[in-house]
Amino acid sequence: MTLSYTNESPNEAIYQGTLTDSTDYDGTTIPLRESGAVFIKGYKLTHDSAVDSEVVINEFDAETATEFTFDVEKDGWYQFMYIFVETYDAGTAYAEGDVVHYDGLVYQALDATIGNLPTDTDYWELVEEPTELETSYSLVYDIIIYPFAKKLFGDLAEEYAISADGTFKDVEQFTAYKEMGAIVTALQAANIRQRWAGAERISRYAASLA
Repeated sequence: MTLSYTNESPNEAIYQGTLTDSTDYDGTTIPLRESGAVFIKGYKLTHDSAVDSEVVINEFDAETATEFTFDVEKDGWYQFMYIFVETYDAGTAYAEGDVVHYDGLVYQALDATIGNLPTDTDYWELVEEPTELETSYSLVYDIIIYPFAKKLFGDLAEEYAISADGTFKDVEQFTAYKEMGAIVTALQAANIRQRWAGAERISRYAASLA
């Protein structure tokens, strides 16, 4: 399974990120995409791996989607759990622990079974959180996202947002870079005001010579 992240784009006061499933569903090593459904869940993490908030994935069709969008409200470390689950087939023999997609939900076999619907609780149990399963078609995808740093610092954003070991900088460093960004913005504004004042003086002087 392969996920990739597309650079975020402005979405009013925040940004929108896009995850793309670029898995090669060849029908041999991995089932065809149309033969199942995907489930995804994401979290914004703190620098020490604690959950800061859950990421809201915009609505998508679990049986066809290969792109998933979400709002990026803060810079930082994001983690996504992703899984592809094949749709139930009445003619397939399932072993204990196998999982299937059926009528929008995911079920796990309690025992070897064939021909018994996933709603039959003698053979199946409902999986409340499919993304927590570990199968051959699941993955955990981590990425550092920092559009606000990019807006402030451009090509220097990585230096302010990411530590040498590739992790998102700690709270103190993150706060420092935000404060530095505010200072830079203030200096830019002061420079603009200074230029306008100079232009006005030149304009008045030119008018006095007329």
